Amino acid sequence: MTLLGRLVDRLLLVDQRHAAQVLITIVDRLHALHPEPAHWRQTLAVKWRYAVTALVEALPDDDRRTLVEHLLRRDPYLVADALLACVTREQVVAPWILGLTEELPDTARGRLRSKLFEAARERSTRRFPVPVAG
Repeated sequence: MTLLGRLVDRLLLVDQRHAAQVLITIVDRLHALHPEPAHWRQTLAVKWRYAVTALVEALPDDDRRTLVEHLLRRDPYLVADALLACVTREQVVAPWILGLTEELPDTARGRLRSKLFEAARERSTRRFPVPVAG
């Protein structure tokens, strides 16, 4: 199973949309095998994290949104990595990402919330007040 993540990663070098379609096909088949969240799927998501992040960063906006919405219905572990990659890639967080927060599982929502706070802190143009010595 781990090698399928490498397949997506290799396809990414040639054709991003085809790599996304392969990932969707794999996720659909895994969901058909075992629709409930399982520990082995969480372990697989950790091993595929780099491939999913690279894929999301390489896709155009519309394809990125389609991929994330598809993963949301099929794999709660991979969707968290995909959303974190979306937040990391974009200078301004897209409104559709904020709209998905209610549909996310608790662990994915917590990771996304942390990343959103981090992005807001790092990208803010507001200056912190200078501490006064005294």
